[in-house]
Amino acid sequence: RKAKDDDETERFVRSTKVAMEKLHRENEALRANSGSNVKYMDVVREAKNLKAAVGERDREIASLNEKLSQHKEAAERRAKSEEKVRVLERRLKAETEKHDEAAHRLKERDRQVVTLESQLREA
Repeated sequence: RKAKDDDETERFVRSTKVAMEKLHRENEALRANSGSNVKYMDVVREAKNLKAAVGERDREIASLNEKLSQHKEAAERRAKSEEKVRVLERRLKAETEKHDEAAHRLKERDRQVVTLESQLREA
């Protein structure tokens, strides 16, 4: 009877030792992993911050694209206005030249009239 009890006690002690060694190994593994878990959480936090930064940059890019579009439209309007001004300046120059030519012809006619009047008085 005592031998049987001793065998059972010995088996219990062995199985307890095995269980304790297993728990000790698991505990060591958990301790080792706790450092990597902290690193993982740091990486997750950094990824979240980077995603937020990318989102902010995307919003900045969208805003700048909108401003660029507005500037392009303004530049196109300005170019059209400048072309209209050039057309009007050419028309004004042509009209001025016509006016100057007409004024010159009028002066010539006035001289002819004065000359003819002078000739009439002499005749």
